[in-house]
Amino acid sequence: MSECVGKLVVMRIAWCSDIHLDMADGYIVRRFVATLIESEPDAVLITGDIATGTMIADEIVEFSDAVGVPVYFVLGNHDYYGRSIEAVRDELRELTSSELLVNWLPATGTVHLGGGTVLMGHGCWADGRSGTGIVNSPIRMNDEQQIEDLAACVDRTSLASRVAGLAEEGNAHLHEELNKLGPEVRNVVVATHAPPFEQACMYEGQPSEPDSLAHFCNGSLGKMLEQQASQMERSLTILAGHTHNRAMLRPASNLEVHVAAATYGTPAIAAILEIGAEGSLNFGSN
Repeated sequence: MSECVGKLVVMRIAWCSDIHLDMADGYIVRRFVATLIESEPDAVLITGDIATGTMIADEIVEFSDAVGVPVYFVLGNHDYYGRSIEAVRDELRELTSSELLVNWLPATGTVHLGGGTVLMGHGCWADGRSGTGIVNSPIRMNDEQQIEDLAACVDRTSLASRVAGLAEEGNAHLHEELNKLGPEVRNVVVATHAPPFEQACMYEGQPSEPDSLAHFCNGSLGKMLEQQASQMERSLTILAGHTHNRAMLRPASNLEVHVAAATYGTPAIAAILEIGAEGSLNFGSN
């Protein structure tokens, strides 16, 4: 991927993930917002886990107003806690249509950023098929009690079917958006929540255990992205979170995956993306 060092930058995006604003006190959130403003972004991108389902609407509006630039985001699993998935999504669709700076990416659609670069996104879901699989994994996530749709699953088989369906729904959205792109698009930034490759799922600097992968990886998305990359000359840059552990993977010459580190109670900028007028994309640290 080429860099835009020494070239005209048409847009700067501050990327962050798993900021969990509901877990940070007011002073820390204000300091985080000040850091974002000081980085002088044209937009902010969040790859999920912003708050909880009962708080996210208020939190994202307040956050967007505070940073004063468009905020593009996808939802993570925590963003549905305390409610049903569709209730949260309905609320975010409404906010996206009524609030100038609030942009839930599945509702906004593909965003043209300039320089032949576009942004698209969907939170998708960990598809439950990686590692030992969700049926066989002994790990029980809080999602299974905190999200109404998952709490309603009567056994592990129905849970596996539900999360696989959620992943497939998000994957289909991204597949459709990718297939709409014209020849002028040279770079595609895809925002999602769960990493799409097992090798990008890390824990404390080591690869995640097989029992964890079912809950943290969306391998079916990875397969779709690899197929797309093999059929196009443009570059795909995938931004994800969920694991709270930094990772970078390049499965193909034109496919790159970045996973953001995160710490509960301490939201931070993962990186600044600089988009060049000549189609270059620089992925740098803040």
